[in-house]
Amino acid sequence: MKLLAFFVPLLMVSSALAVEAPFVWPDCYKEQTLETSKTDKTLHFENTYYVCGKYERNENKKFGVSIVRPDKGKEYNIAKDGSVSIRRELPANYGKDSDDKTWTLLGEETINGKPALKYKVDYHVGGKKHERIFWLSADKKTPLRFEEGDAIVEYTSYSVGKQDAKLFEVPGISQQ
Repeated sequence: MKLLAFFVPLLMVSSALAVEAPFVWPDCYKEQTLETSKTDKTLHFENTYYVCGKYERNENKKFGVSIVRPDKGKEYNIAKDGSVSIRRELPANYGKDSDDKTWTLLGEETINGKPALKYKVDYHVGGKKHERIFWLSADKKTPLRFEEGDAIVEYTSYSVGKQDAKLFEVPGISQQ
């Protein structure tokens, strides 16, 4: 009986062990997301992201478009009226993903009617530790949702594939 008392707690602890990363973002993809807040129910952002290599484009129905151009060292905003501004200078290490991610399988759930695997992802950015709860499709091919801090992001569409290079062009800025 003492032997069983030892193994039962061990089994409970082992169900949440760190695992090899079950999902790696592909080089090129498109995703549509709905971002809301846990505390402010008035926040509601619909986004379409296009990613190819280090280039990124985010189309937000409220705010316009942002384009990340690491080759220029900048992120640009394109307002709804078409005006272009520099949102920020990119840090030298931009696009270098944290190598110290730890994925921990927390269990299985259903997200929007789809079977999902729930993970806790611990990672570091700029020397600061972050935690994200991330749900993947049961086949581990499609992101379904993540929560980090106050944000809730639902993936409404996700597809892998090359994106049109014109999506990453900034009007009035040399593309060379």
